[in-house]
Amino acid sequence: MKIASLAEAATILNGFIPRPINVHAAYNLETISKLAAYVGDPQNKMRVVHVAGTSGKTSTSHYIAALLKASGKKVGLTVSPHISEVNERVQINLIPMPEPDFCRALGEFMDLVAASGLKPTYFEILMTFAYWEFARQGVDYAVIETGLGGLLDGSNIASRADKVCVITDIGLDHMHILGNTIAEIAAQKAGIIHDQNPVFMHVQPEAVMGVIERACDEHHAALHVLAPAPSLVPALPPYQQRNLALAAAAAEFVLERDNGAALTPQAITQAATIQVPGRMEVFRVGKKTIVLDGAHNPQKLAAMAAGMHAGYPDAPVAALVGFVQSKEASLAENAQLIAGLAGRVITTEFGTTQEHGPASLAAHDVAAACRAAGVSGVLETTKVDEAVQALLDSPEQILLVTGSLYLISYVRPLILARVGKL
Repeated sequence: MKIASLAEAATILNGFIPRPINVHAAYNLETISKLAAYVGDPQNKMRVVHVAGTSGKTSTSHYIAALLKASGKKVGLTVSPHISEVNERVQINLIPMPEPDFCRALGEFMDLVAASGLKPTYFEILMTFAYWEFARQGVDYAVIETGLGGLLDGSNIASRADKVCVITDIGLDHMHILGNTIAEIAAQKAGIIHDQNPVFMHVQPEAVMGVIERACDEHHAALHVLAPAPSLVPALPPYQQRNLALAAAAAEFVLERDNGAALTPQAITQAATIQVPGRMEVFRVGKKTIVLDGAHNPQKLAAMAAGMHAGYPDAPVAALVGFVQSKEASLAENAQLIAGLAGRVITTEFGTTQEHGPASLAAHDVAAACRAAGVSGVLETTKVDEAVQALLDSPEQILLVTGSLYLISYVRPLILARVGKL
């Protein structure tokens, strides 16, 4: 199959998103295991660092990749969701595959998918493709972020004993799939642990720790717990310090285990400078500062708000906000957190262009919740481009876009078309 552009690749892949989306029906490893076997089980041809959790797993994945790269290793990285373009899901040394290379390789892979006779989903195709391409490029390590959960997530076909598992902070998320309690959700995240896999995590509540400890005992897996989280680069926001510390612990382990090398302070400093797309990502439009952060639940919004208050103390903030429909997310609580941060709020809606991408809440409903939380200046529009323009027209100098990574995926290209990145 010939694929001419990333836009064409996205169109082809979108055809593999079931309509209507039924994540629960497709949430198993049967099809992806068969597809991986058909293309040679590439996930078993490399060393994998597997990252699961609720908060911080994308940042932690980026930091692990950056630390290993700074230590001289060739590193594959796949994340979910992508923010601007689908080739972000296949990165080599933190650089998405160039468009011509990505399109050519994906075309070859789609021919294999067609020949297999299988009917994989969007996520299953991209996850297997990432493993396949990393194997072809001979990476030293593949850093793999789970898409949803862990136990039955498509990434979990990687099961070698030398896989390193990283569990970031766990909270209530995707409850319609993963369970109604922290313990049930933790059990899904712990599902990435296979026999003899080393496991790294921070101290978390006992409901989480007990589940992870039992999973480690069952699989004879060594558990490494950071307590308290060290501050390696104090200039980072507190939540990113936590993510960097966890990433450093995992990276240091694999380097010493595999090469007898130590993780250097220079590597840590260098890794801390990377900008994770859509996570406190800062741009300039004229004299205005725009911050993109995909925080979407109270746990993440509170961490984002703390970072905003620390970075821009006492500065008036205008925010563009859109939330997804979610069983666990309290719109009222989310709106209260937004109200404590922004005096002006623009609400909007967005569609679904990636698998697992839920529908957004109505802009009117989010606007009503923000007004009820005490925000006096609220504007609502169903069109993202109009919302972005309204945000840029706001008199505030500090502008924030938040509420969903899927919203960020729509907004970020519009911002990039206007600005130079800091």
